[in-house]
Amino acid sequence: MNISTIIVGAICIGAAFFILARQKSRNLPHPPGPQGYPLVGYLKTIPSPLWKTYLDWGRQYKSDIVRLNILGNNMIVTNTLKATLDLLDKRSAIHSDSVGFGWSTASAPYGQYWRESRKLFQKTFGPHAVGRYRPVETTATHKLLRNLLETPKDFRKHIRYLFGSLAIEVAYGLEVDTGEDSLIATAEAAMWAANQCMTPGAYLVDLIPILKYVPAWFPGAQFKREAREWKKTVDAMANVPYEAIKSTTALDTFFLAMTLYPEVQRKAQESIDRVCQGRLPEFSDLHSLTYVQALVKECLRCYTVAPYGMPHMVTTDDIYNGYYIPAGSTIIANIWAILHDTESYPEPERFDPDRFLRQRDGGGVELNPDVLDPSVAAFGFGRRICPGRHLAYESLWLSMASILAVFNIRKAVSSQGQPITPAVDFTETFISSPKDFQCVIRPRTSENEA
Repeated sequence: MNISTIIVGAICIGAAFFILARQKSRNLPHPPGPQGYPLVGYLKTIPSPLWKTYLDWGRQYKSDIVRLNILGNNMIVTNTLKATLDLLDKRSAIHSDSVGFGWSTASAPYGQYWRESRKLFQKTFGPHAVGRYRPVETTATHKLLRNLLETPKDFRKHIRYLFGSLAIEVAYGLEVDTGEDSLIATAEAAMWAANQCMTPGAYLVDLIPILKYVPAWFPGAQFKREAREWKKTVDAMANVPYEAIKSTTALDTFFLAMTLYPEVQRKAQESIDRVCQGRLPEFSDLHSLTYVQALVKECLRCYTVAPYGMPHMVTTDDIYNGYYIPAGSTIIANIWAILHDTESYPEPERFDPDRFLRQRDGGGVELNPDVLDPSVAAFGFGRRICPGRHLAYESLWLSMASILAVFNIRKAVSSQGQPITPAVDFTETFISSPKDFQCVIRPRTSENEA
Protein backbone atom coordinates (compact mmCIF):
# COMPACT_ATOMS: atom_id res chain seq x y z
CA MET A 1 0.00 0.00 0.00
CA ASN A 2 1.22 3.53 -0.71
CA ILE A 3 1.49 6.15 1.99
CA SER A 4 -1.78 7.87 1.01
CA THR A 5 -3.74 4.64 1.49
CA ILE A 6 -2.17 4.14 4.93
CA ILE A 7 -3.05 7.68 6.01
CA VAL A 8 -6.64 7.41 4.77
CA GLY A 9 -7.02 4.02 6.46
CA ALA A 10 -5.67 5.34 9.76
CA ILE A 11 -8.06 8.31 9.63
CA CYS A 12 -11.02 6.01 8.94
CA ILE A 13 -10.10 3.67 11.78
CA GLY A 14 -9.62 6.59 14.16
CA ALA A 15 -12.96 8.09 13.15
CA ALA A 16 -14.67 4.73 13.65
CA PHE A 17 -13.23 4.37 17.15
CA PHE A 18 -14.29 7.95 17.96
CA ILE A 19 -17.86 7.33 16.78
CA LEU A 20 -18.10 4.06 18.67
CA ALA A 21 -16.68 5.60 21.85
CA ARG A 22 -19.08 8.53 21.64
CA GLN A 23 -22.03 6.24 20.99
CA LYS A 24 -21.00 4.12 23.98
CA SER A 25 -20.73 7.18 26.22
CA ARG A 26 -24.15 8.38 25.12
CA ASN A 27 -25.60 5.04 26.18
CA LEU A 28 -24.34 5.65 29.72
CA PRO A 29 -26.65 7.28 32.28
CA HIS A 30 -26.44 10.94 33.15
CA PRO A 31 -25.55 11.83 36.74
CA PRO A 32 -28.57 11.44 39.05
CA GLY A 33 -30.74 14.38 39.98
CA PRO A 34 -34.33 15.51 40.54
CA GLN A 35 -36.73 14.55 37.80
CA GLY A 36 -38.27 17.27 35.68
CA TYR A 37 -41.05 17.41 33.15
CA PRO A 38 -40.95 15.62 29.78
CA LEU A 39 -39.12 17.60 27.08
CA VAL A 40 -38.56 20.77 29.18
CA GLY A 41 -36.78 19.21 32.17
CA TYR A 42 -36.59 20.69 35.67
CA LEU A 43 -38.43 24.01 35.85
CA LYS A 44 -39.41 24.04 39.51
CA THR A 45 -38.17 26.62 41.99
CA ILE A 46 -35.09 25.29 43.78
CA PRO A 47 -35.54 25.62 47.58
CA SER A 48 -33.31 28.17 49.31
CA PRO A 49 -30.49 28.29 50.05
CA LEU A 50 -29.39 26.66 46.82
CA TRP A 51 -26.08 25.33 48.14
CA LYS A 52 -27.83 23.38 50.90
CA THR A 53 -30.37 22.01 48.45
CA TYR A 54 -27.61 20.79 46.11
CA LEU A 55 -25.94 19.04 49.04
CA ASP A 56 -29.24 17.45 50.11
CA TRP A 57 -29.74 16.14 46.58
CA GLY A 58 -26.26 14.61 46.61
CA ARG A 59 -27.11 12.78 49.84
CA GLN A 60 -30.51 11.74 48.52
CA TYR A 61 -29.06 10.22 45.33
CA LYS A 62 -25.89 8.97 47.05
CA SER A 63 -23.70 10.67 44.47
CA ASP A 64 -20.83 13.18 44.60
CA ILE A 65 -22.31 14.89 41.55
CA VAL A 66 -25.92 15.73 40.67
CA ARG A 67 -27.48 16.91 37.43
CA LEU A 68 -30.25 19.27 36.45
CA ASN A 69 -31.65 19.13 32.92
CA ILE A 70 -33.21 22.49 32.22
CA LEU A 71 -34.69 22.87 28.74
CA GLY A 72 -32.06 20.53 27.34
CA ASN A 73 -29.16 22.26 29.10
CA ASN A 74 -27.07 20.23 31.53
CA MET A 75 -25.96 21.70 34.84
CA ILE A 76 -23.67 19.46 36.89
CA VAL A 77 -23.07 20.28 40.57
CA THR A 78 -20.13 18.75 42.42
CA ASN A 79 -20.66 18.40 46.18
CA THR A 80 -17.34 16.91 47.30
CA LEU A 81 -13.73 17.96 47.08
CA LYS A 82 -12.72 14.72 45.35
CA ALA A 83 -15.27 15.04 42.54
CA THR A 84 -14.45 18.72 42.09
CA LEU A 85 -10.70 18.11 41.87
CA ASP A 86 -11.21 15.12 39.57
CA LEU A 87 -13.22 17.20 37.09
CA LEU A 88 -11.92 20.74 37.41
CA ASP A 89 -8.25 20.12 38.27
CA LYS A 90 -7.25 16.75 36.83
CA ARG A 91 -9.38 17.24 33.70
CA SER A 92 -8.97 20.99 33.45
CA ALA A 93 -8.03 20.71 29.75
CA ILE A 94 -11.68 19.97 28.87
CA HIS A 95 -13.46 21.51 31.88
CA SER A 96 -12.10 25.07 31.83
CA ASP A 97 -14.12 26.99 29.29
CA SER A 98 -16.33 29.82 30.45
CA VAL A 99 -18.70 32.48 29.23
CA GLY A 100 -18.40 35.84 30.92
CA PHE A 101 -16.61 39.17 30.80
CA GLY A 102 -14.20 38.79 27.89
CA TRP A 103 -11.36 40.77 29.46
CA SER A 104 -11.51 39.13 32.90
CA THR A 105 -8.99 36.36 33.48
CA ALA A 106 -11.41 34.56 35.80
CA SER A 107 -14.32 34.41 33.34
CA ALA A 108 -12.84 34.89 29.86
CA PRO A 109 -13.38 32.00 27.39
CA TYR A 110 -10.48 29.57 27.20
CA GLY A 111 -8.05 30.56 24.45
CA GLN A 112 -4.93 32.53 23.61
CA TYR A 113 -6.04 35.70 25.43
CA TRP A 114 -6.87 33.72 28.56
CA ARG A 115 -3.56 31.84 28.52
CA GLU A 116 -1.51 35.04 28.12
CA SER A 117 -3.40 37.00 30.77
CA ARG A 118 -3.30 34.04 33.16
CA LYS A 119 0.48 33.77 32.75
CA LEU A 120 0.85 37.48 33.48
CA PHE A 121 -1.38 37.23 36.55
CA GLN A 122 0.65 34.30 37.92
CA LYS A 123 3.85 36.26 37.49
CA THR A 124 2.44 39.42 39.08
CA PHE A 125 0.38 37.95 41.92
CA GLY A 126 2.06 34.61 42.64
CA PRO A 127 3.06 33.68 46.21
CA HIS A 128 6.61 34.96 45.70
CA ALA A 129 5.52 38.23 44.09
CA VAL A 130 2.86 39.57 46.46
CA GLY A 131 5.47 40.82 48.92
CA ARG A 132 5.93 43.90 46.75
CA TYR A 133 2.40 45.02 47.63
CA ARG A 134 2.79 44.82 51.41
CA PRO A 135 3.57 48.55 51.90
CA VAL A 136 0.39 49.41 49.97
CA GLU A 137 -1.63 46.93 52.04
CA THR A 138 -0.23 48.34 55.28
CA THR A 139 -1.05 51.95 54.35
CA ALA A 140 -4.60 50.99 53.29
CA THR A 141 -5.14 49.05 56.54
CA HIS A 142 -4.00 51.98 58.68
CA LYS A 143 -6.47 54.22 56.83
CA LEU A 144 -9.18 51.69 57.64
CA LEU A 145 -8.34 51.93 61.37
CA ARG A 146 -8.61 55.73 61.33
CA ASN A 147 -11.92 55.58 59.46
CA LEU A 148 -13.31 53.07 61.95
CA LEU A 149 -12.32 55.38 64.80
CA GLU A 150 -14.03 58.40 63.24
CA THR A 151 -17.27 56.79 62.01
CA PRO A 152 -17.55 53.20 63.29
CA LYS A 153 -21.16 52.80 62.20
CA ASP A 154 -20.02 53.05 58.58
CA PHE A 155 -17.74 50.02 58.92
CA ARG A 156 -19.04 48.33 55.78
CA LYS A 157 -18.41 51.46 53.74
CA HIS A 158 -14.88 51.62 55.16
CA ILE A 159 -14.27 47.98 54.23
CA ARG A 160 -15.27 48.67 50.62
CA TYR A 161 -12.95 51.66 50.58
CA LEU A 162 -10.06 49.58 51.94
CA PHE A 163 -10.20 46.90 49.26
CA GLY A 164 -11.33 49.25 46.50
CA SER A 165 -8.39 51.58 47.10
CA LEU A 166 -6.01 48.62 47.38
CA ALA A 167 -7.20 47.15 44.07
CA ILE A 168 -6.91 50.49 42.28
CA GLU A 169 -3.44 51.26 43.61
CA VAL A 170 -2.20 47.77 42.70
CA ALA A 171 -3.72 47.98 39.21
CA TYR A 172 -3.10 51.62 38.33
CA GLY A 173 -0.54 52.87 40.83
CA LEU A 174 -3.05 55.56 41.87
CA GLU A 175 -3.63 56.53 45.49
CA VAL A 176 -7.29 57.04 46.36
CA ASP A 177 -8.03 59.92 48.71
CA THR A 178 -11.66 59.35 49.71
CA GLY A 179 -14.23 56.60 49.86
CA GLU A 180 -16.27 58.48 47.24
CA ASP A 181 -13.56 58.14 44.57
CA SER A 182 -15.07 57.56 41.12
CA LEU A 183 -12.77 54.60 40.42
CA ILE A 184 -13.99 52.84 43.56
CA ALA A 185 -17.59 53.59 42.59
CA THR A 186 -16.95 52.12 39.12
CA ALA A 187 -15.29 49.03 40.57
CA GLU A 188 -18.18 48.47 43.00
CA ALA A 189 -20.77 48.91 40.24
CA ALA A 190 -18.96 46.38 38.06
CA MET A 191 -18.70 43.93 40.94
CA TRP A 192 -22.44 44.32 41.56
CA ALA A 193 -23.16 43.65 37.88
CA ALA A 194 -20.93 40.57 37.92
CA ASN A 195 -22.68 39.35 41.06
CA GLN A 196 -26.09 39.63 39.40
CA CYS A 197 -25.37 37.94 36.10
CA MET A 198 -23.01 35.22 37.39
CA THR A 199 -25.50 33.80 39.87
CA PRO A 200 -26.54 30.43 38.35
CA GLY A 201 -29.99 30.57 36.77
CA ALA A 202 -30.53 34.25 37.62
CA TYR A 203 -31.83 34.94 34.10
CA LEU A 204 -33.92 32.84 31.74
CA VAL A 205 -31.30 33.32 29.01
CA ASP A 206 -28.97 31.15 31.15
CA LEU A 207 -31.41 28.29 30.64
CA ILE A 208 -32.55 29.11 27.08
CA PRO A 209 -29.43 30.42 25.28
CA ILE A 210 -31.35 31.17 22.06
CA LEU A 211 -33.01 34.08 23.89
CA LYS A 212 -29.77 36.05 23.48
CA TYR A 213 -30.94 36.74 19.92
CA VAL A 214 -34.17 38.39 21.09
CA PRO A 215 -34.07 42.19 20.49
CA ALA A 216 -33.78 44.41 23.56
CA TRP A 217 -37.19 46.02 22.92
CA PHE A 218 -38.98 42.66 23.00
CA PRO A 219 -41.29 42.11 26.02
CA GLY A 220 -39.48 40.14 28.72
CA ALA A 221 -36.00 41.02 27.38
CA GLN A 222 -35.07 43.06 30.46
CA PHE A 223 -31.85 41.00 30.75
CA LYS A 224 -30.75 42.36 27.36
CA ARG A 225 -31.26 45.97 28.39
CA GLU A 226 -29.52 45.45 31.72
CA ALA A 227 -26.59 43.67 30.09
CA ARG A 228 -26.10 46.60 27.69
CA GLU A 229 -25.79 49.04 30.59
CA TRP A 230 -23.67 46.70 32.72
CA LYS A 231 -21.17 46.19 29.90
CA LYS A 232 -20.30 49.89 29.97
CA THR A 233 -19.49 49.69 33.67
CA VAL A 234 -17.62 46.39 33.46
CA ASP A 235 -15.49 47.55 30.51
CA ALA A 236 -14.62 50.72 32.42
CA MET A 237 -12.82 48.70 35.11
CA ALA A 238 -11.10 46.28 32.74
CA ASN A 239 -7.78 46.46 34.57
CA VAL A 240 -8.98 46.45 38.16
CA PRO A 241 -8.49 43.00 39.77
CA TYR A 242 -12.06 42.66 40.96
CA GLU A 243 -11.17 39.44 42.75
CA ALA A 244 -9.62 41.67 45.43
CA ILE A 245 -12.89 43.58 45.82
CA LYS A 246 -14.63 40.31 46.74
CA SER A 247 -12.60 40.50 49.96
CA THR A 248 -14.90 43.24 51.21
CA THR A 249 -17.41 40.56 51.82
CA ALA A 250 -14.97 38.33 53.69
CA LEU A 251 -14.17 41.15 56.12
CA ASP A 252 -17.90 41.79 56.60
CA THR A 253 -18.21 38.22 57.85
CA PHE A 254 -15.30 38.84 60.23
CA PHE A 255 -17.20 41.68 61.92
CA LEU A 256 -20.27 39.46 62.13
CA ALA A 257 -18.27 36.60 63.68
CA MET A 258 -16.57 38.86 66.22
CA THR A 259 -19.95 40.26 67.24
CA LEU A 260 -21.34 36.76 67.77
CA TYR A 261 -18.28 35.07 69.30
CA PRO A 262 -16.63 37.33 71.91
CA GLU A 263 -14.54 34.42 73.25
CA VAL A 264 -12.88 33.98 69.85
CA GLN A 265 -12.21 37.72 69.76
CA ARG A 266 -10.64 37.63 73.22
CA LYS A 267 -8.31 34.74 72.31
CA ALA A 268 -7.19 36.51 69.14
CA GLN A 269 -6.52 39.75 71.04
CA GLU A 270 -4.51 37.92 73.70
CA SER A 271 -2.26 36.38 71.04
CA ILE A 272 -1.81 39.78 69.34
CA ASP A 273 -0.97 41.50 72.65
CA ARG A 274 1.54 38.80 73.49
CA VAL A 275 3.40 39.12 70.17
CA CYS A 276 3.04 42.83 69.33
CA GLN A 277 3.20 44.30 72.86
CA GLY A 278 1.40 47.57 72.10
CA ARG A 279 2.37 48.14 68.47
CA LEU A 280 0.31 47.40 65.38
CA PRO A 281 0.78 43.98 63.72
CA GLU A 282 3.17 43.75 60.79
CA PHE A 283 3.65 41.15 58.07
CA SER A 284 6.74 39.94 59.93
CA ASP A 285 4.30 38.71 62.63
CA LEU A 286 2.40 36.47 60.19
CA HIS A 287 3.83 33.16 61.40
CA SER A 288 3.83 34.22 65.06
CA LEU A 289 0.15 35.16 65.09
CA THR A 290 -1.02 31.61 64.45
CA TYR A 291 -4.44 32.08 66.01
CA VAL A 292 -5.20 34.98 63.64
CA GLN A 293 -4.27 32.75 60.70
CA ALA A 294 -6.74 30.19 62.02
CA LEU A 295 -9.33 32.96 62.36
CA VAL A 296 -8.93 33.95 58.69
CA LYS A 297 -9.31 30.31 57.65
CA GLU A 298 -12.48 29.88 59.71
CA CYS A 299 -14.02 33.06 58.26
CA LEU A 300 -13.34 31.74 54.74
CA ARG A 301 -14.72 28.31 55.66
CA CYS A 302 -17.75 28.91 57.85
CA TYR A 303 -19.10 31.94 55.97
CA THR A 304 -18.33 30.96 52.38
CA VAL A 305 -17.97 34.12 50.29
CA ALA A 306 -18.44 32.43 46.89
CA PRO A 307 -20.61 29.39 47.67
CA TYR A 308 -20.82 28.24 44.04
CA GLY A 309 -17.46 29.13 42.55
CA MET A 310 -16.83 30.19 38.96
CA PRO A 311 -18.94 28.12 36.50
CA HIS A 312 -16.87 25.89 34.19
CA MET A 313 -17.95 24.81 30.71
CA VAL A 314 -17.24 21.35 29.30
CA THR A 315 -15.77 21.40 25.79
CA THR A 316 -15.71 17.63 25.07
CA ASP A 317 -17.95 14.70 25.98
CA ASP A 318 -16.69 13.13 29.19
CA ILE A 319 -17.36 10.13 31.45
CA TYR A 320 -17.03 10.29 35.22
CA ASN A 321 -17.75 7.38 37.60
CA GLY A 322 -19.84 5.72 34.89
CA TYR A 323 -21.89 8.86 34.20
CA TYR A 324 -22.06 10.64 30.85
CA ILE A 325 -21.28 14.39 30.86
CA PRO A 326 -21.97 15.84 27.40
CA ALA A 327 -20.03 18.71 25.87
CA GLY A 328 -21.66 22.07 26.61
CA SER A 329 -22.54 21.13 30.18
CA THR A 330 -21.99 23.68 32.92
CA ILE A 331 -20.13 22.42 36.00
CA ILE A 332 -20.63 24.28 39.26
CA ALA A 333 -18.58 23.43 42.33
CA ASN A 334 -20.62 23.58 45.53
CA ILE A 335 -17.85 25.22 47.56
CA TRP A 336 -20.16 25.70 50.54
CA ALA A 337 -20.75 21.93 50.71
CA ILE A 338 -17.01 21.20 50.49
CA LEU A 339 -16.24 23.62 53.32
CA HIS A 340 -19.05 22.20 55.46
CA ASP A 341 -18.17 18.54 54.98
CA THR A 342 -18.58 16.78 58.33
CA GLU A 343 -15.59 14.47 57.78
CA SER A 344 -13.20 17.35 57.16
CA TYR A 345 -14.83 19.73 59.66
CA PRO A 346 -16.80 18.15 62.55
CA GLU A 347 -19.76 20.34 63.57
CA PRO A 348 -19.28 22.45 60.44
CA GLU A 349 -21.91 25.06 61.38
CA ARG A 350 -19.94 25.94 64.53
CA PHE A 351 -17.52 28.89 64.18
CA ASP A 352 -14.30 27.62 65.75
CA PRO A 353 -10.79 28.72 64.65
CA ASP A 354 -9.30 26.17 67.07
CA ARG A 355 -10.23 23.40 64.61
CA PHE A 356 -7.16 24.45 62.56
CA LEU A 357 -4.71 24.34 65.49
CA ARG A 358 -2.79 21.70 67.44
CA GLN A 359 -0.39 21.76 70.37
CA ARG A 360 3.23 22.25 69.42
CA ASP A 361 5.95 20.08 70.96
CA GLY A 362 7.52 22.17 73.68
CA GLY A 363 4.45 24.37 74.20
CA GLY A 364 2.29 26.75 72.23
CA VAL A 365 0.11 26.04 69.20
CA GLU A 366 0.68 25.65 65.48
CA LEU A 367 -1.46 25.15 62.41
CA ASN A 368 -2.58 21.56 62.07
CA PRO A 369 -1.54 20.25 58.62
CA ASP A 370 -3.97 17.35 58.97
CA VAL A 371 -6.98 19.68 58.75
CA LEU A 372 -8.09 20.64 55.24
CA ASP A 373 -7.08 24.22 54.45
CA PRO A 374 -10.18 26.12 53.21
CA SER A 375 -8.02 27.81 50.59
CA VAL A 376 -8.11 24.60 48.52
CA ALA A 377 -11.75 25.41 47.74
CA ALA A 378 -12.52 29.00 48.81
CA PHE A 379 -10.70 30.56 45.83
CA GLY A 380 -11.95 28.24 43.10
CA PHE A 381 -10.42 25.37 41.15
CA GLY A 382 -8.27 24.40 38.21
CA ARG A 383 -7.53 26.98 35.56
CA ARG A 384 -10.31 29.22 36.93
CA ILE A 385 -8.84 29.56 40.41
CA CYS A 386 -8.72 33.15 41.67
CA PRO A 387 -5.36 34.57 40.55
CA GLY A 388 -5.39 37.20 43.29
CA ARG A 389 -5.88 34.73 46.14
CA HIS A 390 -2.45 35.26 47.76
CA LEU A 391 -2.90 39.04 47.86
CA ALA A 392 -6.45 38.67 49.16
CA TYR A 393 -5.40 36.29 51.95
CA GLU A 394 -2.55 38.52 53.14
CA SER A 395 -4.81 41.59 53.11
CA LEU A 396 -7.46 39.81 55.14
CA TRP A 397 -4.90 38.62 57.69
CA LEU A 398 -3.39 42.09 58.21
CA SER A 399 -6.81 43.76 58.40
CA MET A 400 -8.19 41.34 60.98
CA ALA A 401 -5.05 41.42 63.11
CA SER A 402 -4.86 45.24 63.04
CA ILE A 403 -8.55 45.74 63.84
CA LEU A 404 -8.39 43.40 66.84
CA ALA A 405 -5.19 45.02 68.06
CA VAL A 406 -6.96 48.32 68.74
CA PHE A 407 -10.74 47.75 68.70
CA ASN A 408 -13.37 45.77 70.59
CA ILE A 409 -16.37 44.63 68.54
CA ARG A 410 -19.56 44.11 70.51
CA LYS A 411 -23.29 43.66 70.02
CA ALA A 412 -25.34 46.81 69.58
CA VAL A 413 -27.88 47.62 72.29
CA SER A 414 -31.56 48.42 71.74
CA SER A 415 -33.32 51.51 73.14
CA GLN A 416 -34.54 49.25 75.96
CA GLY A 417 -30.96 48.35 76.82
CA GLN A 418 -31.11 44.80 75.41
CA PRO A 419 -28.23 43.35 73.33
CA ILE A 420 -29.12 42.90 69.65
CA THR A 421 -27.91 39.54 68.34
CA PRO A 422 -27.33 39.73 64.56
CA ALA A 423 -28.91 37.04 62.41
CA VAL A 424 -26.59 34.82 60.39
CA ASP A 425 -28.38 35.65 57.16
CA PHE A 426 -26.60 35.86 53.80
CA THR A 427 -27.58 36.92 50.29
CA GLU A 428 -28.04 34.13 47.73
CA THR A 429 -25.87 35.61 45.00
CA PHE A 430 -22.59 34.64 43.34
CA ILE A 431 -20.78 36.66 46.02
CA SER A 432 -22.71 35.89 49.21
CA SER A 433 -22.53 38.61 51.84
CA PRO A 434 -24.14 39.13 55.26
CA LYS A 435 -27.34 41.10 55.20
CA ASP A 436 -27.24 44.40 57.11
CA PHE A 437 -26.45 44.05 60.81
CA GLN A 438 -25.40 46.33 63.65
CA CYS A 439 -22.39 46.18 65.91
CA VAL A 440 -20.46 48.52 68.21
CA ILE A 441 -16.79 49.23 67.45
CA ARG A 442 -14.79 51.03 70.13
CA PRO A 443 -11.07 51.43 70.92
CA ARG A 444 -9.87 48.92 73.51
CA THR A 445 -7.97 51.57 75.50
CA SER A 446 -7.18 55.27 75.38
CA GLU A 447 -3.67 54.27 74.24
CA ASN A 448 -5.19 52.40 71.31
CA GLU A 449 -7.29 55.43 70.42
CA ALA A 450 -4.21 57.65 70.44
